[in-house]
Amino acid sequence: MARSNPAHRKALALLLIVTHELLPVSIAYAQTVPVLQDQPLFTVSSVQPNLMLTLDNSGSMAWQFAPMSTSSKQGSNCFQNYNYNRLYYNPNVTYVTPIKPDGSRYSSASYTAAWRDGFNTGAGTLNLSTSFPGVGNYAAATQSNSNTEPRESNSPANRGAYYHNYTAASPATPVVGTCYSNASYTLVDMNAATAAQKTNFANWFSFYRTRINAMKTSAGEAFRVVDNTFRVGLHTINNPGGSGSSGAFLPMSTFETTARTTWYNRFYQLLPSGNTPLREAQQRIGEYYKAAASPAGGAVADPIQYSCQQNYHLLTTDGQWNNTGASGTVGSTNYDNTLPSTNPDLLPALNAEFGTSFTAGGAWPRPYRENPGATSTNTLADLAAYYWFTDLRPSMTNNVFTSSSNPASWQNM
Repeated sequence: MARSNPAHRKALALLLIVTHELLPVSIAYAQTVPVLQDQPLFTVSSVQPNLMLTLDNSGSMAWQFAPMSTSSKQGSNCFQNYNYNRLYYNPNVTYVTPIKPDGSRYSSASYTAAWRDGFNTGAGTLNLSTSFPGVGNYAAATQSNSNTEPRESNSPANRGAYYHNYTAASPATPVVGTCYSNASYTLVDMNAATAAQKTNFANWFSFYRTRINAMKTSAGEAFRVVDNTFRVGLHTINNPGGSGSSGAFLPMSTFETTARTTWYNRFYQLLPSGNTPLREAQQRIGEYYKAAASPAGGAVADPIQYSCQQNYHLLTTDGQWNNTGASGTVGSTNYDNTLPSTNPDLLPALNAEFGTSFTAGGAWPRPYRENPGATSTNTLADLAAYYWFTDLRPSMTNNVFTSSSNPASWQNM
């Protein structure tokens, strides 16, 4: 088995960053793709690894704030300040437009005719010089969670675009995530800004203002470096059998030419709606790898082509799961508390990794183990543990390439 080249390792490293935290990623990619150190985060065989991206397309992805706690201050000046509402316009960031499948970029937005949703231009435009929400009326949620209108009403009267800059003397440097009194902020009128600054604000408005658009722009940028050494799929937590903007499932395909274009087009087309069934989504992809079961129903080609193939699931979300959990035995067992006896290769792998001896029924070592004494089941951690320690294909030779970050030689997710 050959190790991956440095570009291959960096590609997946970039993708893993996307899952860490929505806003810092959108800001990072708004400025530039970070230069990552050439460290063996993972290694792969010469066989193409499978990489499934699951998008959280729940209704909260249409919201215009992050993190969750900031919504309580939507009528305050801090809500239009980037140190408090991390999703709001930051004048220190250059908001680059999204990448297209061919590597080119979307055109910059217009300040006087900014797309309400840069990925859904049918939603129309807004003149930011006259039609931005009045002070105190920039809402946490878009109108009816539409991902288009940035307000809930027209009272007070609309005005030119703006942001609030922290200008108080104490503290000299505001604490990120802290909302200070309204007097601590000074309104900056974008109508008085330079042409370049107006364009930057319009790009933020059209491509970064909502959670889902920040996700689309940053993840689209991350996948720019993924090439035909990967097989890539797409899946939504809601309505994976849907068409158009309601949901998607694209099975694994070499990430090039037509498949790459289809992936980007479907990803950018998706709109937010529904709850957050993360556990059900995790189980669907686990069963896709385990039994070639289609998340959308019907028949689908087996994603695992070779016994040594690596299989990844990149699950993205803006919040905690709710709604439907995993079903069957998978959803009713506390898998990350004690070591199972179902996979004879698990304990030797852990023994080699930690340099000690483990026994079935004993506690999982850190970082695998949940809080000692916890009895919770049907959590994302339980599902991640199950689809990792379970030999997904018992009839195949266990020769998946291992690394310091994954000692599993059996077929796993």
